[in-house]
Amino acid sequence: MLSPTIAVLLVGGNEDDYLLIREILSEIGEESFELRWAAGHEAGLEALKDGALKDGALKDDAIDVCLIDDRVGDRSGLEIVAAHGGQARRIPMILLAGQADHQLDLAAMEAGAADFLEKSALTPRLLGRSIRHAIRRQKDINALEATKASLTRTNAELETVCRTRTRELGDATARLTDAVENISEGFALWDDRDRLIMCNGRYREIYREVADLLDGGLAFEDFLRACHARGVFPLDGRDIEGALKKHRSRHRASAGAHEQRLGNGRWVRIGKRRTEAGHSVGIVSDVTERKEAEAKIKQMEAEDGLTRLPNRAFFQSSLESAIANAKRTGWVTALLLLDLDHFKEVNDNLGHRNGDRLLQQVSRRIHDCARVTDTVARLGGDEFAIAVTNMKTDDGVTVLAERIIDALSKPFACDGHDVRIGVSIGISVFPRDADRPDILMRTADLALRKAKETDRGGYQLYNQRIDAEIKARRAMEDDLRKALDRGEFHLVYQPQFDLHSGAVVGAEALIRWRHPEHGPVSPSAFIPRAEASGLIAPISDWVLGTSCGQLRQWHNRGLSWFGLSINISPIQFKQRDLVPQIRAILKDTGLDPCALELEITEGVAMDAGDEVIDTLLLLKELGIGLAIDDFGTGFSSLNRLKRFPIDRLKIDRSFVRDITKDPTDAAISAAVIRLGHGLNIKVIAEGVETREQLDFLWSQGCDEVQGYYFSKPLPPEEFESFLERHNASALVANLNGGTTAATG
Repeated sequence: MLSPTIAVLLVGGNEDDYLLIREILSEIGEESFELRWAAGHEAGLEALKDGALKDGALKDDAIDVCLIDDRVGDRSGLEIVAAHGGQARRIPMILLAGQADHQLDLAAMEAGAADFLEKSALTPRLLGRSIRHAIRRQKDINALEATKASLTRTNAELETVCRTRTRELGDATARLTDAVENISEGFALWDDRDRLIMCNGRYREIYREVADLLDGGLAFEDFLRACHARGVFPLDGRDIEGALKKHRSRHRASAGAHEQRLGNGRWVRIGKRRTEAGHSVGIVSDVTERKEAEAKIKQMEAEDGLTRLPNRAFFQSSLESAIANAKRTGWVTALLLLDLDHFKEVNDNLGHRNGDRLLQQVSRRIHDCARVTDTVARLGGDEFAIAVTNMKTDDGVTVLAERIIDALSKPFACDGHDVRIGVSIGISVFPRDADRPDILMRTADLALRKAKETDRGGYQLYNQRIDAEIKARRAMEDDLRKALDRGEFHLVYQPQFDLHSGAVVGAEALIRWRHPEHGPVSPSAFIPRAEASGLIAPISDWVLGTSCGQLRQWHNRGLSWFGLSINISPIQFKQRDLVPQIRAILKDTGLDPCALELEITEGVAMDAGDEVIDTLLLLKELGIGLAIDDFGTGFSSLNRLKRFPIDRLKIDRSFVRDITKDPTDAAISAAVIRLGHGLNIKVIAEGVETREQLDFLWSQGCDEVQGYYFSKPLPPEEFESFLERHNASALVANLNGGTTAATG
């Protein structure tokens, strides 16, 4: 392989020197050389410049080595060496001198020359070795300078990166510090030896009693002991070592959290987590508001908001505990269920605000009657309960019930009014009546129902007879639900007579029930159960539709025109859809509204609010007649009565029954007749069974009558026959003649 040609530049000298050098170079056998010559100083510098770089890269014809004569014209060759020493890429230079000169040699080396040679001593071997040495030396210098430049650049880049990273780290540290200081939780960092590294201001605020100790290097053990010594962590009955052991165990766990009440009453949640480096991060949150809210919610869950007595949920839990304790001790536990009498009237007449005030006063009186060991609760509305515990016998239960009844019978002050109410109490005793809380509640409730049905304002002890009665009622309710579908109901009609004309002017539709097993069931037995169970609504709907349809058939067949009277249950009357429902029935049956009369009880008319009058007016607008049934049994307000669009007053059969024997009944009946006539309202008496009763009513001017004296309630076919046989003139003649005569 051929060696590359080495380009040699000769600066200075004369032509003889050029020829000499060329000859010597040609005799060097290892390499080939190309010799160039620049005779003058400026030409030499220009040749060196052009022979090195082009546009920053090494030229293809670059000079590999430069031979410089010590005299270049009138100037020294050292000047060229010195001038070229600052170039970006230096060409190795060898200084040639006419003779040996030690000082010149040193000067050449200091100026940057690669070698110093005597021209007279030049040989091919010496010059070749010097050139090769100069080129290798320059390559090493160039490589070293390139490495140095690279290192300089790298160092500059590293310094830039370091400054950037330092600035970023400083910014991150500032942000972290700002974040840690501004979080709402306390923050602390402990090292792997449980010594404090740092904590934020919130941490110091929470542990303000030991804030002066919270510096870097504080041992966790010393922190704990200071907290206990200064009352931050109460001992709560533990010894100091036991408390410290518990804290240390929590602190050294890999992760965990617990809540603790501090000595100042605040609650904190302390969360701990160990990092991979073994550091412990602690987050402390003040959870006082949440704990207080939870306590408030717990209190509200167990407390009645109005009376501050325990509520139903808390009472049931207390009752369970009382029975469990009674099972262990063998003692007696009793349950009293209380329901206020006439409380609804207070709400209706004085408003709910006064009703609430009354309940608060009632709760205090009941609480004052009970013992400290008893639990008094409000179950809801006007219902209260008492769990009587730690009794050897149940003798004191009735004494407590009587004491409560007496306390609540005294008047209460509400908005300037003296309000009187009563209370009904049902009592059940463990273990005599029940052995479980739920059964004890049920039996006490059954006793309460019995107390309200039999004698309001009293108490009733549970017994098995009550249970049997309840079961019988439930059986009747089940049968009532099936009776409509099975077609077990039917209607009978009792005629009503005008005492002036003797004509049948109406008929009262009455429901009857023939039970498939028990036979006929008295309305006085099943109507109250239907009302109590809510079944009265569909039954009344059936009565209305069936009776109106029947009357329409009679009118279509040409029977004498008369009206139909139907009792409306208080429950049905209070339904909002009563008027639309009756309107629909009249439309379906095609019955003239004037032929229909609805009877409401005196209690419904007097006890309800203005909505009763509104309903009555709407019915009146339809053309329907209105009557007050059982009039005289209640306490009617004449001021309200005159506002009602009433067509008839019906004297109750309880007054008619003894009208000829009891002066009071006679006086009441006569007064009702006069009252009705004074208000331009017709009066009808029901339950007329004797001629003497009829004569009295006739003498007092009663308008209409009905009763067994004339006819019992009849099935539709018999009622038709009765109408065909009835002689109105004979009835009038008999009344005027004063002789006894049966009609029909």
